[in-house]
Amino acid sequence: MKRRLSTIIAICAVALLAASCNSDKFTIKADIAHLADQKVFLNRPGLHGLEPVDTAEAVDGKFIFKGKLETNDYRIITFEDVSGEIDLYMDNSNIKVEGDYVALDSVKVKGSPAMDYYMKFAEIAKVHNDYVKSKLSELQEAQLADDSVKVDAIFEEYLVRQKEYVRNNFDLAKTRPGDMISVFAVVNNSSFSTPDEIKAFYDIIPEDVKVDPRIGEALTQMEKICKLSKGNPVPEFTLYSYDVEKTVTNDSLKGKTSLVYITTPDVKENDVVYPQLHKAAEKGVDILLVMMLTSENHYFMYDEYVKDNGLEGFTVLTGTEEFVETVGAVTPRVFAVDKDGKFTGTAIETDDGVELVNK
Repeated sequence: MKRRLSTIIAICAVALLAASCNSDKFTIKADIAHLADQKVFLNRPGLHGLEPVDTAEAVDGKFIFKGKLETNDYRIITFEDVSGEIDLYMDNSNIKVEGDYVALDSVKVKGSPAMDYYMKFAEIAKVHNDYVKSKLSELQEAQLADDSVKVDAIFEEYLVRQKEYVRNNFDLAKTRPGDMISVFAVVNNSSFSTPDEIKAFYDIIPEDVKVDPRIGEALTQMEKICKLSKGNPVPEFTLYSYDVEKTVTNDSLKGKTSLVYITTPDVKENDVVYPQLHKAAEKGVDILLVMMLTSENHYFMYDEYVKDNGLEGFTVLTGTEEFVETVGAVTPRVFAVDKDGKFTGTAIETDDGVELVNK
C-alpha cells in the first residue's frame, strides 16, 4: 500500500538485547585518538535521560570500564569536557572501542556478539534509508513537474523495496527471537506486516524474555496485533453508515462471510480493490466498506462518491480513529471474517488484497 516517503523511520530509537551472556563479566578497553585527558562516563538509558553507571579516567585517549550485565544491554559512553557519545550494544565480553574523537561516527566496537548483531540491523536500515534519500529529490522533481506517471512509478518501486526491507528485518530477527532488539525490529515494522506474521514471531519469543519489563510496551503492542491473526474473534466495535441510518457492530458480522475494507476516498488502490469486492459480493460475501474521512471535503462528497463508484450495494460506514486503533489497521487494508466472526486473513499490499478477496 502507498506510504509517504517522508514518514519513513529507522528501525528503533533505543535498542535492547536479552540474549545469554558470553561470560560473567565485561571489560571495555577504549583507545580514542585526539581525546583530551578527562573523566569518561558509562551510562544506561533511563526514564529521565542517561543514568551514569560507572566513571573512568581517560589518559592519552585510553580508558577502561569493567562490570557485569545480567542480560545484554544498551550503554552510552559520554565525556566530561567535550560533546559526543559512543553507543554500545553490549554483553559480558572483552570489548575493544577504537577510533578517533575527531570522527566519533567512525569508532569501531569489536569483541561483542551483541554489538555485531545490532550492526546487522543498522546496516539493513542504512541501505534502505540511503535508497529513500536517493528517491526523495527524484520524487520532489516529479511532483513539481506534475508528472503523475513518474510519481506512481517511484511509489511502486518504493513499495517493493519497503517490502524487501521488512522481510530482511524479519529474517534477521527470527534468527535470535530471544533478543530484545529482534522484538523492537518486528514491532517497528508491524504496519507492513500481517497479524499472522507477527503472531508467528511472537510464538517463538522465549517466555523469560516476554516477562522482561524493558520490552513491556513493545510486547503489549505485539500482543494487540496478534489478536487480529487467523482464528481470533473480531474485537468489539460500533460504526455508523455514512447516512447515519445503520449501525454495525462486531456481532453484525456473525452468520455470514465478510470482507472489511478500510480505506479513504482518495486512495488510488480503490480502483483495483473495488472491482474485486464487487466480484466477492456476487458470490454472497458481505462487503463492509469503512471510509476514513480525512478532510472536510470528504464529508461533502460522500453521497456522490458512493453513487459514482457503485458502492450502494455495500455497507458503507464512516470509520473512526478508535476503530482503526481497535483493529490495528492503517489504510487501506482488507480483513476477511468468517461466519463465527473470526479473522481468516489480513491483506497489507493491494495484490494481497486482491488475492484475499478472490479466495
